[in-house]
Amino acid sequence: MAEDAERNLLRRVNDVEDLFGSILIRDDLPDWRLGEELGNFLLRLWPEDPMAHFLLARSYRHLGDADRAAKELDRCRDLVERPGASSPEREVLLRILEAEARTQSS
Repeated sequence: MAEDAERNLLRRVNDVEDLFGSILIRDDLPDWRLGEELGNFLLRLWPEDPMAHFLLARSYRHLGDADRAAKELDRCRDLVERPGASSPEREVLLRILEAEARTQSS
């Protein structure tokens, strides 16, 4: 991603009020394309980041791509459940993942 594109992405992310609340808690991000772009950006920086995979799972669900949403949710779950994942992060993410799996399956 070019520097100008990254800067633009981060500017757009900064403009979202309560970004993580809108993604994790309320599931109401105003622009899920932005969520997809942010998730892909984060994966370029940290390929094993479960939150980036979760963000992509939610974004793809909202964008109507059920297959990619399920794949990213599975990848996130694999990362959270692997040995060495921190306990507080694991506990919180597993609850969020369960809720997302129920939403995707309905």
